[in-house]
Amino acid sequence: MQMENLPENVRGYLTEAYVSSKNWRLPNGQTAHRFKPVQLREVGVIGGGTMGRGIAIAIARAGYRTILIENDQKFLDSAKTELAKSVLREVKVKRMKETDAEKVHKNLSYSTDLSSLKTCDLVIEAIFENMALKKTLFSKLDNICKKGCILGTNTSSLDIDQLASPLSDKTRLVGIHFFNPAHIMKTIEIIAGTFTSGEAVATAFEISNRMKKLPVLVGNCPGFVFNRILFVYSGLVGELLSKYGFFPKQVDKMMMDFGIAMGPAAMWDMNGIDVGAKVAEEHGWQQHDLQKKMMELGRYGRKSGKGYYLYTKEGKKVVDPEVEKMILELKEKPGKRVQISGEKDALEFVLFPMINEAFKLLEEGMIAEPAQIDLMLVFGLGWPVKTGGLIKYVMEQIGLHKVKERLDQWHAETGIDAFKASKMLDAYARKGPKANL
Repeated sequence: MQMENLPENVRGYLTEAYVSSKNWRLPNGQTAHRFKPVQLREVGVIGGGTMGRGIAIAIARAGYRTILIENDQKFLDSAKTELAKSVLREVKVKRMKETDAEKVHKNLSYSTDLSSLKTCDLVIEAIFENMALKKTLFSKLDNICKKGCILGTNTSSLDIDQLASPLSDKTRLVGIHFFNPAHIMKTIEIIAGTFTSGEAVATAFEISNRMKKLPVLVGNCPGFVFNRILFVYSGLVGELLSKYGFFPKQVDKMMMDFGIAMGPAAMWDMNGIDVGAKVAEEHGWQQHDLQKKMMELGRYGRKSGKGYYLYTKEGKKVVDPEVEKMILELKEKPGKRVQISGEKDALEFVLFPMINEAFKLLEEGMIAEPAQIDLMLVFGLGWPVKTGGLIKYVMEQIGLHKVKERLDQWHAETGIDAFKASKMLDAYARKGPKANL
């Protein structure tokens, strides 16, 4: 981590979170020091989409022989071409040296044959976020991969235990959730299911460290830790667009002025509005009204040339009056609303339910400590690093008592679950502004 220019208290806080994350503990109480990783020589990556390509680049760059698998030759050729473009771009922007690029290409091989993974020590799937598809794949891998091979899933939200159900040895499946773009972003969520072995977790940490990533062990729940907070963030920003008349350029500017690296509407367009909608559909989560309209109109973001913004042939983002017209129409629909009188209120409307969700995750034992949540948000969401993260910022700059008061007010006015304060947040709010977690 490069944190030399940060205030000393923030640097110490995040460094302690990084150190503590290495001393992970399984749900059954067993600790990291008891387990050794599988020795890794060859790693397979299944899926040549954006995530799969990024994962393959990161693994090959770390020095492992890497096999990238796609369904057919057409998709494989496309993946190979796009991967080469990504590596070239990394060299041009000086995030990668020429020698690193050569190492990536030297270590990478490509195939459409799953049986070519039979000698791999670790196989990570990065296919479409669909439970049935992934289970079918793991059923095939169970008959192909050697006995000691660890199986990793890049799922961002699906139940690890269900994914492991087709395996004869369920202990070898571990969640290894990369963030997009996988070869750049530092954070990795390691997810332990009920059956996941300490050896599998240790192997996931080993390869994460070799890739110079920041792995954090989290529990097995829908969306895990990062995406549960991100879904709250996205949902509340979506409410600002769908119910309160905020335009995409306004919410993006508001969050970037606060210090977030990328505005939420621009992020949705980059990741694919359809991707978020399909994840929400998979779990039965509510989509905001504007997202529904985007889907109806085939506005999926950059990939379709239009989403919350329009995109020129050169990829330049421009404001779309059609979207702003839709927002003004949606604002007139009846519905439960709280009073938002300005940008400060709007920012609190987004941040307060986010920290409430963070406390829910701590309360449920989905992550070991609050500083690890902040570590993930700083290096995974682009949270302003100078603040130390969401929890540190709110506790020191706002106060949990104020968060609790505002959440109680909003919940009383609307009855919306996102505004119901968690028991843990309530407990620490009662301790006063200097409460230590």
